[in-house]
Amino acid sequence: VAGNFTVNDGKFKNYCKTIISGTLINNDEVEFKNASYTLITGAYMNNSNKEVKVKEGSIFKCASIISSGNIKGDHAYSIIETG
Repeated sequence: VAGNFTVNDGKFKNYCKTIISGTLINNDEVEFKNASYTLITGAYMNNSNKEVKVKEGSIFKCASIISSGNIKGDHAYSIIETG
């Protein structure tokens, strides 16, 4: 995605590779599953109080995180990286 990506109504489930050259703004529900790879060059902004799930060996990288809800990594090989 060249630019920002916004999730308003519905779910975004990443099961593969997603690169966002901007900010991911979540207003509903997102999941990173099945050893997926997510790279966000900007911020991840979670405006939803729903839990963000990073599961099954997935990698979630972003420049910064602002979150209203919990972010939960699951299984030994899941990675959440920021900064």
